[in-house]
Amino acid sequence: MTDVTRRPASLSQHLLSRRSALKAAAALAVGGATTRFAAPAVAQSLRNVKLTLPWLANGSSLFAYVAKNQGFFKKRGIDIVISRGFGSVAAAQAVGAGEFDFGFIFAGGTILGAARGLPLVALSTLGYDATMGIALRGDSLDNRVLEQSLVNKQVDAITAIGSSSIPVIMAMKEPVRFMLWSSVGITLYAGQVVTRPEVLAKDKELCRAVNDALTEGLAYAMKDPEAGIDIFLKEIPEIGITAGGKENARISQGLMHYTVVSPEAEKNSIGCTDMTKAREMVDLVMEFGAPRDAKKPVVSQLFTNDLVGSVKFSPEEWAKVKKNVAEYAAILG
Repeated sequence: MTDVTRRPASLSQHLLSRRSALKAAAALAVGGATTRFAAPAVAQSLRNVKLTLPWLANGSSLFAYVAKNQGFFKKRGIDIVISRGFGSVAAAQAVGAGEFDFGFIFAGGTILGAARGLPLVALSTLGYDATMGIALRGDSLDNRVLEQSLVNKQVDAITAIGSSSIPVIMAMKEPVRFMLWSSVGITLYAGQVVTRPEVLAKDKELCRAVNDALTEGLAYAMKDPEAGIDIFLKEIPEIGITAGGKENARISQGLMHYTVVSPEAEKNSIGCTDMTKAREMVDLVMEFGAPRDAKKPVVSQLFTNDLVGSVKFSPEEWAKVKKNVAEYAAILG
């Protein structure tokens, strides 16, 4: 089931639970890591900020929990509450309506929401390919064209979002191949940090702090994927006791990291949005996804690069990331 087709639900009833004992254990377990990023003393109470994910917490969004666990929010004066989402369209609606302060939302959902009149602005891009395409069994002999149906050989292929469906199939120990739409020029960015224009206008430094914390969390996980998984399992222990949960997280994290490897991130910085591509994505959504009464968003108002640039990798660091994601690059072609 694709990320943008989930129906909205009451997000406020689905905040991810935390157990204080597990928090303490996680803090002790990663104490050595946190000392490298010692947070300054906070002279005043932390500011409560609510962030929604596009879907359930998984490896593709675990960097948000890394940022929380490692104190990247706290050192910037933020007490972050991370909630699961119900699809990027629903997440965009929730942010636009003010139910959440920020969202990690796929570009398609942001563009569609803005076209429907929601007040939204994307502060940065943390994934440069939504991995939309066609998944095929590893032993498929042709490209005839849903996860259980594919594995059970009821169908030869399914349309899917790779970062969601591939981990499910691979966790079943089934071989899979994937044909990306982006390989033939149909491109949509994956997750972006999104808020409302009024929030950006009134509190730019808060927006910068949230964006920097998330980007720092992503960079941490990209440099040490295994540490990212360990932190995620401490923050969301349910994942570790679910059959295939850890493997799913490992694969979905790897696929997400693969989407960060891009000219935008390598040549500029992680988070940078290519405005030419953004314009093309808006055109694509308006032609094939938006209702007839939708109004085309203004690219320069919907996307900004004003707050990006704090996280850059060296050529050696990029080489290590590419080595780590090589197996996922092979799957995605």
